[in-house]
Amino acid sequence: MIVCNPIFSLLFLPALQLRTIITSTKALHAKGFGASGVNSGKNKASPFSSGKNEASPSPIIDPLDSLTHAQLSRRLSDVLKHFASLPEDHPSLQNFTPSYTPSLALLRGRLPDLLISRTRLGESSIPSAGRGLFATRNIAAAELLTLFPGDALLFREHDLAEITGVLYGKDATGDPLTSDESREYELRVSAKHSIVGDPKLDEDKAYLAHFANDGWALRGSSSEENMEYSRKSALACNAFFQLIEPECHMGLFAIRDIKVGEEVFVSYTSGYWLSRAK
Repeated sequence: MIVCNPIFSLLFLPALQLRTIITSTKALHAKGFGASGVNSGKNKASPFSSGKNEASPSPIIDPLDSLTHAQLSRRLSDVLKHFASLPEDHPSLQNFTPSYTPSLALLRGRLPDLLISRTRLGESSIPSAGRGLFATRNIAAAELLTLFPGDALLFREHDLAEITGVLYGKDATGDPLTSDESREYELRVSAKHSIVGDPKLDEDKAYLAHFANDGWALRGSSSEENMEYSRKSALACNAFFQLIEPECHMGLFAIRDIKVGEEVFVSYTSGYWLSRAK
């Protein structure tokens, strides 16, 4: 197992500290932060109604699926503001360095009790692809679907360099996440960092993005095959990965409206396939 400076392994934001800063499940619900707002637009009169301004029934809100992208972003910002407000000699800052910041600490691992339950796992519609990710309700374009976990945070000196270090999140199962098999669940987040989702951790619906398949595979290295891949992967793709401001968590978002039961596809890009070609 490759490790970084041992001092890094001492640090994962304590659950108690995170629970103090990030609102807990009960508090989120009690304060009325509500649902994501999907299908909750302005009331519209039915073409079969009497013409009166009749209010449509309120959508049924799943209390376990009410956290929005904006709310999560605000809570992550609150965590970083908390650390920024501390004096330099505060014990909570002793393990941070210019190369390992509070943002990276939040990128690594999983936050507890997030009210996100919009996807599930099932057999992929792609033959021999194993499990895939499916929407459990209708999803609006640009809506947050689920999160990509940082069960391992990989370090490199630059984009094309070999892995120089790895930090595991507190929820990781203990299996090495730097093997070729595990790196099928790796996602680059910058030139120097990537995150790996542990495929054995598949019950937290807030963190299922590492199970989203590419709708097409790159089958060779020629320019024609690359062009075919780019075109067909883009056609199948209905979701994309994006860092959540302030860039300390990775989210999976819908490119377009996704219907309940529809499989979620992302484009891994040709670089992913070429880097894993035997």
